[in-house]
Amino acid sequence: MINKITLLTILLAIQFCTSSSKKADYEDFVKNEMKIQHVFPLPSNAWLPGTLVQYTKESGYQKVCNGWDILGKTKEDYSLLLIENQISDTGMKSDSSVVLDLQLTQDDWGKLGADYKKAKGVQMNLRNGKMFTLENGVGRMWKAINDVERDCIHNLGAFLESNPNAEIYLILSAFSYDISYSVVGDSSSNTGLDLSPQAKEFLQAKLNAKLSTESKSDFQIVGEKLFIGFNGLKKKVTNEQMAAAGYSTNLKSLQSMLGNNSDNSVPTAFDLTEALKSKNWKSIPKKKK
Repeated sequence: MINKITLLTILLAIQFCTSSSKKADYEDFVKNEMKIQHVFPLPSNAWLPGTLVQYTKESGYQKVCNGWDILGKTKEDYSLLLIENQISDTGMKSDSSVVLDLQLTQDDWGKLGADYKKAKGVQMNLRNGKMFTLENGVGRMWKAINDVERDCIHNLGAFLESNPNAEIYLILSAFSYDISYSVVGDSSSNTGLDLSPQAKEFLQAKLNAKLSTESKSDFQIVGEKLFIGFNGLKKKVTNEQMAAAGYSTNLKSLQSMLGNNSDNSVPTAFDLTEALKSKNWKSIPKKKK
């Protein structure tokens, strides 16, 4: 059976419009309305700080390894390493919403059921914005990545060989929101999003026609503390610097080792591209998962 998560993926995959009726895609909304520079493909509770990601201009950000997998921890234990901050004092938006333009005709809405014949769109609501940061355990992550301790890291070798222009980042800070949806009707009144199995199948067909990307099974685009992206500086790291990190090295120590930025800004991601591309991946045997 097609679940609600799969259904809602279409709502972000298709174009949407803001209250001013200017059409934009999901990435534009996050960048322009939420003021977040680097946008994850879709909201998810899997993009915690400490996630190792790959980036290409064509495909955007894709996950390589979860932070908790790199450290060999459970997700629950790993979450205790993160520092949570409200973003209301940073100039960022704590709350926002947007009406998604599904580009469906009235006949399409009628196929979804009598209750939706007068529906105009679906509103995506973002609330309770927060910023999470990883400060401790970063040195241990560098060691695990440099020593290729996990299969997900080992697979980077083949990826980098076939994607020479790819960039690799270790994310240190990311923004999360509580996300919900509601259906907008003729009178601007909202109703609960509760579609029949037939309606879900109909929208799933629309989704299949729109998307040709890899499986999004780990995305959870409705719920609490879903990460949508990050801002700021991506600090470059060399292979020698990665090798010099110790197991107990924290973020502050790594900043000192890398040298201060001219404006004393704190990096929100480490650019490991140079360090990892310089490795002789073919000589590295696979290790434990």
